Amino acid sequence: MEDYYEEYEDYESEDISDESLLYDTSPFGADVSAKSVYDECMEPTVYSAVDQVIWLLFSCLLFRILTQLVTIPKPLCHFVSFITGLIGLFSVVGPNALYTSILGVATYWCLVCCAKRSFASSTYKIIVGGLLIYLVVREYYNVLPESWEQVRGVQMIMVMKTLSLCYEIFDGRRKEIPPLLDYLGYVFCPATVVFGPWISFNSYAHAFENGRWGIGWGIRIFATSILSVICLGFSSCWVYWFFAGINLSWIIAMRDALSVRFSHYFVCLMSEVTCTLCGFYSDDGVSVEVTKPWKIEFPRSLVDVVINWNISMHQWLKHHIFRPSKQMGRFRSVLLTFLVSSMLHGMNFNLTMVLLSLGFYTYVEYTLREKLGNIFDACILSRTCPPNCQHAYKYPNVAVITVNLLFGFWAYFHLAYLGIMMDKSQIEDEAPSDGFLNFISNGLKRWSELGYASHWAMLIVSIGNLVI
Repeated sequence: MEDYYEEYEDYESEDISDESLLYDTSPFGADVSAKSVYDECMEPTVYSAVDQVIWLLFSCLLFRILTQLVTIPKPLCHFVSFITGLIGLFSVVGPNALYTSILGVATYWCLVCCAKRSFASSTYKIIVGGLLIYLVVREYYNVLPESWEQVRGVQMIMVMKTLSLCYEIFDGRRKEIPPLLDYLGYVFCPATVVFGPWISFNSYAHAFENGRWGIGWGIRIFATSILSVICLGFSSCWVYWFFAGINLSWIIAMRDALSVRFSHYFVCLMSEVTCTLCGFYSDDGVSVEVTKPWKIEFPRSLVDVVINWNISMHQWLKHHIFRPSKQMGRFRSVLLTFLVSSMLHGMNFNLTMVLLSLGFYTYVEYTLREKLGNIFDACILSRTCPPNCQHAYKYPNVAVITVNLLFGFWAYFHLAYLGIMMDKSQIEDEAPSDGFLNFISNGLKRWSELGYASHWAMLIVSIGNLVI
């Protein structure tokens, strides 16, 4: 099971009930031309997005010019990172950046507390619990006068950065806490402050040593920017045009899930743009890669989807939650990992249901395919086998290809089912104060209209997995 994490976010019709959430909400009629979609949706959507991120991109470029084009003292590098990050943050979330900045500064106290060695273990656990509870409270209660929707992701990344440093101190890998200015530069670095991804403090510090300028750097930024814009346009416009006029519940579920995924790709690709623009590279010297859309749209397994959905989040959870909790047992460790992921997202009800379901699904799939791989001595595991594996049946064996394709379709079926819970366009916001049962019922509405088919199917498979 180590390999599980080791290898590896107005319609009216007489035929449809008013209570139904699975109907055609496409803003386009079946007779709308592609040109109209481009003029009325794609173009304004892209212009709006560019207007939102242009100053963030400028602050990233400014960061790289000032810190990597010329040699300046390290404290000044961190100061430039802090200031350019604030500029980028303010340009995207406006005045809400003020309260987020207060959180960024206040969390330095967590590092100070963790540095007290005599209470390191208990202090670390208290800090982890406190910061996660803070995110959950903010999700459901308007504690501060800011738009939580705008800063949820920003604060989640800040908490992840803080906890990763606290863990390094608790684990003994970091002997002393970084100075306040270094910490602020890390937390507010323009490369990651808005879109993420999470990066380690060491990766951030190494960015100042990169002097790699060239045509490849510019091409990478341009190509990734174009891909992110395409994903945004597809998510907001084209996917609804392609499926306009269709009222089949499962097709609509697939459409809405597709829209959610491509919206996610836009955010991840934009985070790759900001990281590359700032001169960040992974530890092996290649450009930062946050997601792999092709491994999600053409999945080998749900495990592959989880790993490649957000690679940096996966790495953070693997190193800080999954591995330290392995003594609890495989199943509990996996569920705890997905539970912490839910708390990082504020325990948003719909997302929590998706993540906990995924935790159960991926565990069942991983163990089942491991058993089947051993029984048939074939490369049909959740992850692709290495070239030198000892299985008797490998690619291009027809049976191996067929089984893996069937599991791929199986994964896509679950993606359509789970993805609709992450689409907020048809679900009214409702708080627990409106009545807990009503809150739960509203949250599960879309799954209920599909008969909880995915959960029933996985329950049957899990029973079969226990029998094998």
